Amino acid sequence: MIKEKLVEDNLAVLSGTFPAYDGRKNLYSPVEFQNDRLEFYISLPIPTSKSSLPFGELNDFQEKHQQLKLFRINIKLVSKLDGKELSYLSKEGDDWIPLPQDYLHALDVVLRESPMEKCIPVGRSFYSSLMGGTKEIGGGAVGLRGFFQSLRPTQQGLALNVDFSVTAFHESIGVIPYLQKRLKFFKDLPQNKTRSLISEERKEVEKALKNIRISRSKPCYLPMELCMICEGQKFLGKLSDDQTARILKMGCQRPKERKTIINEVMRGSVGPTSGNQSREFKLHVSREMTRLKGRILQPPKLKLGDGGLVRDLTPSRHDRQWNLLDSHVLKEQE
Repeated sequence: MIKEKLVEDNLAVLSGTFPAYDGRKNLYSPVEFQNDRLEFYISLPIPTSKSSLPFGELNDFQEKHQQLKLFRINIKLVSKLDGKELSYLSKEGDDWIPLPQDYLHALDVVLRESPMEKCIPVGRSFYSSLMGGTKEIGGGAVGLRGFFQSLRPTQQGLALNVDFSVTAFHESIGVIPYLQKRLKFFKDLPQNKTRSLISEERKEVEKALKNIRISRSKPCYLPMELCMICEGQKFLGKLSDDQTARILKMGCQRPKERKTIINEVMRGSVGPTSGNQSREFKLHVSREMTRLKGRILQPPKLKLGDGGLVRDLTPSRHDRQWNLLDSHVLKEQE
């Protein structure tokens, strides 16, 4: 959010470019800025609240009255990366020299810029509801489709590695419905509103909500009925057997289906080539899969004893597996 505001308000000072940000301290630009050292002040709206207002009026008040928080941003030139170093990749055989790690990291940041802005990043993977929506897997968790992305140097050039991925997230619902899905003793809560939680139940609630972000209006303390589980939080707890089975079912795709999903990522609105960064940095990324030549090997024969007789056993063309049913294996005597 800060980076977008920085570029929007200071496009001329940044030489009219849209730099790529790695989410830490590094900013990469295709051209040099006007000065080696730059300082900016960015103001962003911070929602405020009044605890004395009713909940319905509180939202209206927040939309109309927002405080501005001032951020100071310092940018200084650290190093320059020369694109001529890419020529190292054209060498083959023993003379091949890998691309410098800092250059590889910069290119990786550029290609991850668009997915970072549009998806939920988890490690080197990105997840989005635009890739098939969410699927409830039980226990207050949902399965979300995504893709893994990495940049790899090879003797044939740089290769963009993209693969299909699925993982579990906390369901973005009210805290009470969330706890009802995770804890058995919470399911009868609507029928027993006057019952208080015992000590053990309180510990279970605290454990279920540990490290989970909940949307509420600071500095107000709201009852759980008015709180929501924030969207985009990876499910860090251990999945049950049923949850694991449902996640695996979402991730198990036939080769042709998996290929179709990956191609849709490369051509879609959230993939590594969906933004303007490739054009800004003059990068050409092929959206076609790399073709590799191969050959089909004939299956080997296996000799087995069948009722005292030795016969040749060849796996079928369909499953390439040996069927050892009604066969005998003899141990050779020394």
